[in-house]
Amino acid sequence: MAHKSLRPLLAAALAASLQPAKAAPAKIDESRRTGVPLPSLHSSKFAPVPEPTIKTGIAAMTAAALDLLAKN
Repeated sequence: MAHKSLRPLLAAALAASLQPAKAAPAKIDESRRTGVPLPSLHSSKFAPVPEPTIKTGIAAMTAAALDLLAKN
């Protein structure tokens, strides 16, 4: 279980990772308009927007590292 002070950060990272905001907004709009689903995570056509994807990864990894370090 995460340390109490890290829970908001972990919740924010999880919420961000569950949103389709990792795809370009134009691709999301096109998918909604055409009904063609966005490529899945392991598809060769999966192309996330770098900045929010990296920020989410950094936040999640930092929270995990801080949680582990707090246990020592």
